[in-house]
Amino acid sequence: MYTPYQKFISQNPDVERCAQQWEMETKVDSILKILRRRSLAPAFLELAKQALGGIQDIEVLDHLEDEALDSKDEQDIHEWRDEYLPQSNIEDKT
Repeated sequence: MYTPYQKFISQNPDVERCAQQWEMETKVDSILKILRRRSLAPAFLELAKQALGGIQDIEVLDHLEDEALDSKDEQDIHEWRDEYLPQSNIEDKT
């Protein structure tokens, strides 16, 4: 069942696009906050920010947020990051 707000958004493509963009930006901010709390190297955080900014799928961002939350240690984070950060960029900037 749609709320009046959801109905308004779905009937206005520009508003819907802005809402989706806001949702993705909020998710990226959340992931970066989790990674900062893990005290990762600033170079890695910058690479993560660049990679996350290029992801336009909210489900992928949801998955990455779960991975960041569930990671036991920095090694876990480095294992899943390779899927989203090309290896050549990691080697060049770390």
